[in-house]
Amino acid sequence: MNLVGQMDQIFVSYRKPIENYIYFRVKDRELAQDLSQEVFLKMVRSLRLFDSARSLSAWLWTIVKNTLVDHQRSSKYEQNLKKEILSASEFPSSWQWSASPEDVLIQKQSIRELGVMLTTMKTEQLEVIRLRLIEGLKMVEIADHLGVSVSQVKSLLHRTRTRLLAAQVCPP
Repeated sequence: MNLVGQMDQIFVSYRKPIENYIYFRVKDRELAQDLSQEVFLKMVRSLRLFDSARSLSAWLWTIVKNTLVDHQRSSKYEQNLKKEILSASEFPSSWQWSASPEDVLIQKQSIRELGVMLTTMKTEQLEVIRLRLIEGLKMVEIADHLGVSVSQVKSLLHRTRTRLLAAQVCPP
């Protein structure tokens, strides 16, 4: 199969499904378009590696998956995720804010400690916190979003909560 001669048709056939899938994962239309372009650039750069005995579709979707993983691992993504979690935790509704200056100081210190803790956490831990606590997704939805089993999500969420509680940076 001569893929070089079919590039236009491949692009037309796969562009929209890939872009929509990436948008579903990143929830940002412009970023989805950028990452989709990156997918096709990676495809063009690695055409010589494609085994024509294998499925073009499977190969292309593997590039999509790897591009999303690369994006999630990027430091910019991690920084944005940490900021989002921190801003969502700035005034948690479960905390009782009182007029006491000492209590306010303690609560502000806890927020700072949470920020420090977030810098040491893995991307997967940050992502599961964001999806569960900020986005309010169900375990099944998180599993689908991350491409893992529900039991893996539960385990990751439990380990992350345990770690945060052990550091005493947030209420139970």
